[in-house]
Amino acid sequence: MNLSRRDWLQLMGITLASGLVADLPTILPMPDAPQAVLGRTIGRVFVHDGIGGVALHELWSDHIIPLYAQQDSHYLTDGGYVESRFVEPIRPYTLPEIHRRGFPFMAEVIAPAASFHQAASVHAAKVKYRGVRNHASTLTAISVLQDSATATYWYEMVDEHGQSFGWSQALHWAKLPPIQPYPLSLRLDQRAQRLTCFIDQTEWFSSQSPVTHPLLPAEYHLPRPKPGHNYYRWLICTGSSAVGLLIVPTLAARAIYLHSPSEIPLEVV
Repeated sequence: MNLSRRDWLQLMGITLASGLVADLPTILPMPDAPQAVLGRTIGRVFVHDGIGGVALHELWSDHIIPLYAQQDSHYLTDGGYVESRFVEPIRPYTLPEIHRRGFPFMAEVIAPAASFHQAASVHAAKVKYRGVRNHASTLTAISVLQDSATATYWYEMVDEHGQSFGWSQALHWAKLPPIQPYPLSLRLDQRAQRLTCFIDQTEWFSSQSPVTHPLLPAEYHLPRPKPGHNYYRWLICTGSSAVGLLIVPTLAARAIYLHSPSEIPLEVV
């Protein structure tokens, strides 16, 4: 099933503003003949026979499913409908450049998930206590090795504190682009559960943004989110006191992170 650019972006949780000016940054290049967008389940999810219908079966957390269309607050997938708030869309996979020099650098998971091994080999034991890193998670790559048996490349990964995570296949990671700040501002409509992003007061895009705890209508300031385990969950801060949690789809969060100044004005209505 081929998707239009509009349908493809909407499945990724994004609605571009109409009449975009030419110098606004690109959210993400449109893939050639995009097929169904994949999604990762967040927590346990029920597949229903229709919107508000009977639950047919259950999917466990981190299950990868195809997303064919979005209707109201649900996605159409194989076998029925799932609530969109329990599904995180995944960007289409493209082969990354394998870096052999220029370490360290920040890398992001571009596959549905990435696992870790004690050595640069699929035959090496997995680092079980580290588990996996899901799509759009970030770590720092500090070196690369090639497995002579399979000719695959592996990155040695550490977190922001320098704690080793082990080795992960390089094909699952891409170098995170450098930050290019724009004069961004955000507006959260709690009733519509919609976040709108502006560049120099010109609307750039909007995205779905579930509100887990109601916030007092006010002007807030959001420090630039630090890439980490999953940067689609952001903490809204005012001064040193956390006042609420803002959940943003991966594609929107990534775009804002890559183009945000050190602090982003946020209007909550």
